[in-house]
Amino acid sequence: MLQDINLRAIERRARSTYFEDGLYDMMLGIAFLFMSFFLMDKRLVFLLCWPGLGPGIIEVVKRRVTYPRTGHVNFPSPVLLAIVIFLACVGGIALSVGVSALARAVLGLPVSENWSETLFLAATVFVSGMICFLGYYLQAYRWFGYGLAAGLVFVAGRASDEPLLVTAFAVAVTLTGLTVFLRFVHSNPVQGEGALHEH
Repeated sequence: MLQDINLRAIERRARSTYFEDGLYDMMLGIAFLFMSFFLMDKRLVFLLCWPGLGPGIIEVVKRRVTYPRTGHVNFPSPVLLAIVIFLACVGGIALSVGVSALARAVLGLPVSENWSETLFLAATVFVSGMICFLGYYLQAYRWFGYGLAAGLVFVAGRASDEPLLVTAFAVAVTLTGLTVFLRFVHSNPVQGEGALHEH
């Protein structure tokens, strides 16, 4: 009798291996780094386009470094992934703003007078929640730490008016990703190299 195959579990496992090389950790860290630069100088708004460009750059690196070591599973193209990320961010923040504004109205707190605070709260909750969700969905559990730390760092940075807190967090995430990447490369030789060295 044929065993039932949980296709969703297989797909989730495949997607989790897609994140095991640490490249997306570095992309996340660079996104936070650029965000901290923007907080220091609003003229650097163009840096916020990184989440849309990052997947394409990562795909190029994966084709040269990751796929020769692990093989390749076809996922949506980097362009489609970038569009999905952008729409998810815009839609998620908009929804979070609406929920936050509604909550403030229900609690009798002024909404229009503190709109920037409402927007900040919504963006913080959404970004932190989205990162934690990715950690769960992709079984990359270190991303739970990123999500929770991001929320705390954003709140602390806002309260102290110190964007360097975000910078320090961004550097920590990027270095974590780099460490994971170097460990991945060391632990996964290019397919065929291992057999070559044995002879």
